Amino acid sequence: MAEMNEPQFPSVLVRKSFLQALFDFDFNEWVTLRIAGLLYGVLIALTTVLVLGIALSGAEFAVFIGSLIGAVLAWFLLVILFRLAIEASIAAIAVAQNTANLRK
Repeated sequence: MAEMNEPQFPSVLVRKSFLQALFDFDFNEWVTLRIAGLLYGVLIALTTVLVLGIALSGAEFAVFIGSLIGAVLAWFLLVILFRLAIEASIAAIAVAQNTANLRK
């Protein structure tokens, strides 16, 4: 039995390498499932750098505090939006895989 946190997707008998899947013009392999975690981490890191740059650009103390509060709120909103977008794409892939299994 699989762990509770793992999504349940049908397994493919022969799995292509990442580069083979990336250049699969028939779109038989899903690259998104392989890079979702990495993509999420990169987006969080870039968002953090961007938000810190915006927050630290305030010259005066009052401006700095205001931009810091705004930056933290912006960071949370962006991370939530990124997470929702990645989860939506994974859910769409799961629907596509289940639909393909029903047609077989």
